[in-house]
Amino acid sequence: LQLAAECWMEAKALQEEGKAYFSQKKYKEALRSYAAALSHLKQDSDTEKEQAAALRANRSLCCLQLGDNELALAEAEQAKVLSPAWPKAHFRVATALKACGRLGDARLATCEALRLAPKDGTIQALQKELRQELFADCSAFGEALDALEDFNRSPEETKRAAQVVKDMLLSDVKEDVLRAFMASAGSKTIFRRQNAMGDNWQEEARNGTMSLLSEITKAGPQLEEELVRLNQEAEALEGSCNAAG
Repeated sequence: LQLAAECWMEAKALQEEGKAYFSQKKYKEALRSYAAALSHLKQDSDTEKEQAAALRANRSLCCLQLGDNELALAEAEQAKVLSPAWPKAHFRVATALKACGRLGDARLATCEALRLAPKDGTIQALQKELRQELFADCSAFGEALDALEDFNRSPEETKRAAQVVKDMLLSDVKEDVLRAFMASAGSKTIFRRQNAMGDNWQEEARNGTMSLLSEITKAGPQLEEELVRLNQEAEALEGSCNAAG
């Protein structure tokens, strides 16, 4: 027990050393300190797993500062595995995914973080930023899609959001909405909402929400075909322009 306590204290000291390096923008040195701290943790208790998660999250942030986005994502994913109920782990995953250019997956990770910390201003700001990038020309669609990721919404609010998504996506398919749906991993949102089994799932089944979501799911192959057609048309147009030039 004494040896375990000594290892934990050494890990804490190295963690503080890493924070000091980070504050001085010495990110490589901070990475090494955090790695050394991890080597002192057996991670066989909840306390050590939480500490290891914090170290992985810190390493993720260092990697982002150093421009190694893929390693930042790998570190953040490990933090999430160690502490799946910790909002910051999901936030770190989201920021790393955004840095990797995977905006749709970043949106999903941000929504997961918000479910754990719905009032966190930093996470809310990231969601807003991603929404502006993904749904610049169809903001109402983006708001409705994100609303479906909030499992604490009332059945009435959820149904309204599902109706907006269905109407904008299926009633009169517009290219900007279709592209936004695909780029934002919208189909994953629909799937997660259908399988959420939250507190209101029975009412959502009764009030027609699940029927609306099922319509969107069934239209998936058709929507993918339409996107392929639009891409082919765009490529053909670009080719003709290049030939003319």
